[in-house]
Order: sequence, then structure tokens, then C-alpha cells
Amino acid sequence: MEDDGFFLPHEIISSILKRLPVKSLLRFRCVCKDWNDLFKTSLFIKEHVHHSSHHRGPSLLLQCGYSTFSMLDSDKKTLLPLSAPSVDPPVDMIDVIGSSYGLVCLQIKNRGSLILWNPSTRDVQYVPRTKNTRWYKNCHTGFGFSRVVNDYKIVRIYNFHKGVEVEVYSLSSGSWKQIEFGNVLKGGKFNGRFAATDEAIYWIVYGNQIDVLSFDIATEAFTLIPGSNIHWNVKLMTYENKLALLSNTELWVMEEATSGGSEQRWNKTKLIGNPNFLGFHPLTIWKNEVIYTYQPVGIYLFNVTTNKLKEFLISRENGRIMSAFNYVESIVSFGNKNSWISA
Repeated sequence: MEDDGFFLPHEIISSILKRLPVKSLLRFRCVCKDWNDLFKTSLFIKEHVHHSSHHRGPSLLLQCGYSTFSMLDSDKKTLLPLSAPSVDPPVDMIDVIGSSYGLVCLQIKNRGSLILWNPSTRDVQYVPRTKNTRWYKNCHTGFGFSRVVNDYKIVRIYNFHKGVEVEVYSLSSGSWKQIEFGNVLKGGKFNGRFAATDEAIYWIVYGNQIDVLSFDIATEAFTLIPGSNIHWNVKLMTYENKLALLSNTELWVMEEATSGGSEQRWNKTKLIGNPNFLGFHPLTIWKNEVIYTYQPVGIYLFNVTTNKLKEFLISRENGRIMSAFNYVESIVSFGNKNSWISA
């Protein structure tokens, strides 16, 4: 009796593979040409990122000092060392600008140069410099991904005496362009880091009240979102892929209108009153936990659902905790523009 062999349909194989970590997929590229080609398709990358985000959940990328990185796994809750990106010439002072859909935007300190980095594949893409790069200390940088246009973008807003200039870098085109800013701020001033959702990049603006400047990644248009009477001592974040403002005691989330209109409104969803967080510095919101630093060598995870605080100590050898970002594994490649996540 002949053995007809074992056969699985392509759809089932793809469904199995998209559940694997990137480390396994990189090894499996050598199994056969079909698998290697599959891992480069936009549909597979989209499904893999979706599964990583919604089933395994994002990891927590920690920057400890200017050249040391670690990843806190979403399942094991163990801290794993992460090799810094390999750049030429080597540098030892890097700032993390932001993380979006598997890519991390970095800035080389004292140069203003930008790098895109995939920690899972260790791929690095250098971002071209512009005429304004030397003024990087006077600019506000944001980074995000839009499903609408299937593109990663970096936006830099420069505050010059003569006015505001804006440059936008598109990974799909590999180039910068200048766009109009207009009279959006009306005298307000930027402060703090940006936050990004699937649709837009945001910055806090201080004027007569707190407002939020929004940059639509797809349309490249700026709008100003009123902050109303929200407390002044807040930090801009995202919560469940929505714009959020976090103070020491309250979490405000921007909600869509539910009465048929298109207006948005701030909703105080969580009260963070116990324990007393005086002196705690919020870094980010990771799933349903607010990540704080208090001591230089550790982080505190406060669960906004259970109101429980948990300490996670980190070795002093890693250095001071500087920043934390949500990171979702992806096999997105800089060399294959058609392999990015599609809408």
C-alpha cells in the first residue's frame, strides 16, 4: 500500500505559523521557498501582528541608560536583555522616540539623526537627514503607523522665531517633505512626549488651558482638541488604543460621541487614588497597567482594574530606567515595501 504522504492546506499552515514568535519564523525561512515568500506578504504580516497584539499581548520595551535595552515579556513577566541596534559608526547614546507596529524610532543624541529599528529581526533603517536636522533640539518629534495608508511616518515640528515648520518622513517613499502647519496653536506651547494611536500622533499644548495637538497620519492634517478643565499636571498616553491623559490620581480617555454626532469628549474612566503616588513618575500604560518609576532601579505596575500595585525590581547593572514603550513583535522588513501591514 502506497503512502500518499501528509498534506495540510495552505490556509491551515499559514494559520499555524502566524501564532509563532518572530524568532521561530526567522529560522523557518530556510524550510522552503514557499514559507520564505509567505513571511514577506502583507497579509501574513498583518495577521501575525494582529495575533501578537491581541492574543500574546504587547511586551514592554524598557530603556535603561542611553545604550541598554530590555524587554519585559507579556506572558512570563521576566525581563530579557535586548541587544542595542548595530549602527555604523557605533554610538553609545540613543533615545527611544516611540514604538509602533513592530518598529521603534530612535534618535542618536548630540546628532539628531534618526533610525528605525525592528528589535525582533534586528533590522535597522537609517532615516535621511534634512536641512533642519541640526535644529533637532528645537523640534518635537512623533512616530506612528496608519492602517489607512499602510505607512509608517515620522513628523518633526520645528519652533523657529519666524514661525513653525513641519517635516514629515514616509517610510514607503523613503523621503521627507514639508507640509503646512497653519495657525493651529494660537499661541500655545508644546510640552512633554507625544502619544500615538492607529490614526494619529498627539502632543500636549499649554495655553489658557490644556489642549491636544493632533496630527492625522493618513491625511497629514493638524487639528486642536480642547482639553476643557482637565488637571494641568498630566501626561499624554494611550489606553486601549485611545488618546488618554494621566494625572497622579485620574485617567481621562477620549471617547467618541454615542448620541449620533461626531464630537469627541473626555471621559474620566479611572480613579487612581490609592496608594498615594506622590513622587511616582508615570512612563506608559501597558495593557491595563500603569507603569511607574519611583526608585532608579525598578518599576511599579499599577493595575487600573484591581487597583493593586506590584513592584518589579531591575538590576542596578542595567542602569536608570529612562523610558518604557509597548512593543508588538513583527517581521516587517525595510527591504520589502510590499511586506508592510495592509489595511
